[in-house]
Amino acid sequence: MGNKSRYLSGLTAEQQIMFLSETGRRDKSETVAVLLTLFLGGIGAHRFYLRQSGLGVVYALFCWTFIPAIVALCELFVIQAGYGNTMNASARKSERCCASTRLRQPAQRAPARSADDLK
Repeated sequence: MGNKSRYLSGLTAEQQIMFLSETGRRDKSETVAVLLTLFLGGIGAHRFYLRQSGLGVVYALFCWTFIPAIVALCELFVIQAGYGNTMNASARKSERCCASTRLRQPAQRAPARSADDLK
């Protein structure tokens, strides 16, 4: 909560509650998600943790078929890749923003040839 406290200083109580609830939804630990997927993925625990309760219910309903367990093993790699992409997404977004606002260098033209050069 250390970084969040500087944002909360000028907000009303209602705005603070809204800010904390919104940022709390996004602040999910990759380690917890991977461990839940590994050990309890067959019953959908990782989906409930990632606030995808609809998929969590589907996993729980079909856990007796062992299909969700197989899918959860595949999702281990997806979750790890997804967290890497989301962590780098803000860096890529700011890079694109900076790249589009940079002043572009004028294109250098080849020196003009004279009639003597063509002979």
